[in-house]
Amino acid sequence: MNRYAKKVRLQDEAKQFILPSVREDVFPWTPPDQEAVVFEPFNFPALFGNTNPVEIEIGFGTGRFIVEYAQHNPMLNLLGVEITKKMVHHVANKIHAAKAFNARLMHGDGLLVLKNRVPSCSVEKVHVYFPDPWPKKRHIKRRVVSLDFLNETYRVVKTGGAFHLFTDHKDYFDFAMANIRKFGKFVDQEPVLDYIPSSYELKWKKAGRSIYRAVLSKEKP
Repeated sequence: MNRYAKKVRLQDEAKQFILPSVREDVFPWTPPDQEAVVFEPFNFPALFGNTNPVEIEIGFGTGRFIVEYAQHNPMLNLLGVEITKKMVHHVANKIHAAKAFNARLMHGDGLLVLKNRVPSCSVEKVHVYFPDPWPKKRHIKRRVVSLDFLNETYRVVKTGGAFHLFTDHKDYFDFAMANIRKFGKFVDQEPVLDYIPSSYELKWKKAGRSIYRAVLSKEKP
């Protein structure tokens, strides 16, 4: 069944894991009859109640990675950003059931949230796993890993931090790597061998598809 077709009831107890968002977290414009929003950047220690390192997953989908990663890494704080509101509710229910109290979710566009909400040099890693490849030529501009996205990712990640991109779509990977080379500031890392696969990775591996990975770091200037 299409994951977007199934109705999701957000449990009251799960609401605590969802951060408030506004229209401009989702759409890159303000209606002409409204004043522009003045964003308040996240205060991560206040948001999570501690000073543990923060990692962000952009486009968490069904939430397998962020939920299990939070469970396996209780001394990390995880923020997930997802454009589909229904999936935010679905994964918040999963986080509540898993008692993954170090995870928070937000409904929004990944680029906009990074740009408007995340302070510079405040994050250890940014994860992007199996983003929508938008294969049609007219939709390429919708792909997540744009030069603007790379610039914001580089800005928010601490020196020594990392950016991980995994996809099964060769054309998307080539597109992303071309942008990464053009951006020119990230450095290749050793492949990640011990990690939690997303539900899409398990699905595509079972189908025999190749998985393409970019594991990059932000080094000292």
